Amino acid sequence: MIGYASMTGTRRNLAVLREAGWRVLLSPTDRLNPKGFRYALDNGAWTAHQQGTEWDVWKWSKAVANVGGGADWIVLPDIVCGGTASLDRSLFWLDEMKDEKYLPQLLIAVQNGMTADDLRPYVKCRVGIFVGGDTEWKEASLPMWGRLAKDVGCHMHVGRVNSKRRIKLCHMAGVDSFDGTSVSRFANTLPRLDAARRQGALELLPKMGGATMIATIHGRKYRLVHVMWPVYARGPFRYSSTLRLQRVYTHDALAPTFLRKRAARHRHVRQDRRLAFIRHQRNVRAPCK
Repeated sequence: MIGYASMTGTRRNLAVLREAGWRVLLSPTDRLNPKGFRYALDNGAWTAHQQGTEWDVWKWSKAVANVGGGADWIVLPDIVCGGTASLDRSLFWLDEMKDEKYLPQLLIAVQNGMTADDLRPYVKCRVGIFVGGDTEWKEASLPMWGRLAKDVGCHMHVGRVNSKRRIKLCHMAGVDSFDGTSVSRFANTLPRLDAARRQGALELLPKMGGATMIATIHGRKYRLVHVMWPVYARGPFRYSSTLRLQRVYTHDALAPTFLRKRAARHRHVRQDRRLAFIRHQRNVRAPCK
């Protein structure tokens, strides 16, 4: 799944985005300079909605003429939360632009009140879906748009995805790409969002009467392991825990030698920690009265 970040002028944020392999989303209201990134082109309707101003058709037309040819895709004009009126506007511009061979894929923004049947006659390989609308409607309708995109074989993008939870919802719906402003404004949010983007959807597989979380990353299977270790401190004994990905092999004999040795070494470490815990409990003084 491809991540797009809103364009920013902060060098530090651009550097971490470039290192993580993210792309940028240009808007007609901003400077149309991707600075070497692969990019897509928004229509600016959401920015106009936030600012309470009218959407500027001339700025958008100029942006399409200047950078539209090199974009991954272009969002057709829409009306935020506009329902069928938004679809009518998008279809008008689709008729105007569909014969322009130099343009990339065109995405129709779906808004509150639209259904898959409303969009099915128009989406195809060169016309995709941009999931907009308010947050509640967007999250509730994601599975419906995912099924439609899979049926017709078109690109599907989701706007305003700024949390691990929404990235997981996108994975579950089969989304191709998403965008957000979080990583553009705060570079420290990129590691966890990028990890969620790369991890992929987790599927539950039965094993030993329970369930094991299995993730497929770049064609290789990994097991999601819940790791716990003791925290040695005076007072009540506590545990710290985390989730780690562990490579899954069809047979233990296929695992690399260093992994088998490391597993044996960890068994001894766990025994040493268990003995240290017992000694620690014996040496803890009783609290003062």
